[in-house]
Amino acid sequence: MIMTKRIVDSKKYDSFIDVRADEGGLQRTRYKFENSFGASVIYGPGSFGLELAVIRYNKDGSWDIDYSTDITDDVVGRLTPDELDNLLGRIQALDGGDNE
Repeated sequence: MIMTKRIVDSKKYDSFIDVRADEGGLQRTRYKFENSFGASVIYGPGSFGLELAVIRYNKDGSWDIDYSTDITDDVVGRLTPDELDNLLGRIQALDGGDNE
């Protein structure tokens, strides 16, 4: 079995990984922080390289992409692993408000 490096997994934020999935060559990892924010990170066909979307978890456990943070109003693509770690840290530091 050939192991493919999972570029979407941050070693620094490994303990916050909620879901890992590989589908049709697309790597996907979802991070969940205690402030009700998280990130959906993908890499593979159809993505802009290593790509991150800020997400917000709802009280029922579902989530939506959140375009209202000061981090981005869209997805962020073509990231390096260091830039991914930086963005995950910024997401972790967001004020979760009444969703926490």
